[in-house]
Amino acid sequence: MNVYTPNALPILPAFSCDSLHRRYSERFYKQKYQSMALAISVVLIFVVGSLMVTNSAAVEHEKFLSGGFSEANVDDDKVIEMAAFATTALSSSQNAGQLTLSKIVKAETQVVAGTNYKMTLNLLSNSDSNPLVCEVVVFSQPWTKTLELTSSSCNKN
Repeated sequence: MNVYTPNALPILPAFSCDSLHRRYSERFYKQKYQSMALAISVVLIFVVGSLMVTNSAAVEHEKFLSGGFSEANVDDDKVIEMAAFATTALSSSQNAGQLTLSKIVKAETQVVAGTNYKMTLNLLSNSDSNPLVCEVVVFSQPWTKTLELTSSSCNKN
């Protein structure tokens, strides 16, 4: 019968120091390598995720080039207003007589110290049955009430 005494040492099975050291070393290194494998997995997941986000941001960036022209809806009220202004300005500067806006083929906008509207317009002349295809850029700065036809190039269709 074993009697418990507070100062008595516990009875341990007979192990050599080498076997105890080996047993605890194996457990320690196994846990260490498992922790390292988990850390490497987390880092790899983070890197792959970051690359995917960066790639999708690059694709989005190609659609909206900072400082460049971006596509605009040809049915937008502001685009229609700028096309009407360009038609009136071209009518007064062309020798084709009164021009009428037939169709807005394409529209793009660029934010500067205001907005540039680059448009391709089909215009009809009262004096000529052949339509004109005009590439125009209208600069708009609403806070100074500036509206200006900055460039135009027209060709008969």
